[in-house]
Amino acid sequence: MDNALDHLDAQLEVEEGNRALIYDDATGKPFKKGDTLKGNLSAGIGINLMVPFAPEELAFLEKFRIAKVQARSKPMRGTPIRTKSVKWHSPTLPITSG
Repeated sequence: MDNALDHLDAQLEVEEGNRALIYDDATGKPFKKGDTLKGNLSAGIGINLMVPFAPEELAFLEKFRIAKVQARSKPMRGTPIRTKSVKWHSPTLPITSG
């Protein structure tokens, strides 16, 4: 470990785990729609989601998620782009090759 912050980070990961899903910290179980919350909503390495976010955190999350979607929507180099037109006036929205 380089410093106290690295040590704290490693200790938190051992004690809390590192979870991608939001979970109830009292039960340790992933929190799903309809569940009754017993503790605090948490994510990652014990990040309490019940504490308000700083504006910088929200801005980071927004930019990160936009970049993630943009990266997924970019065609791979050399991949032909195929487009389909949608007839928006039709209630069934048929897709025709264009």
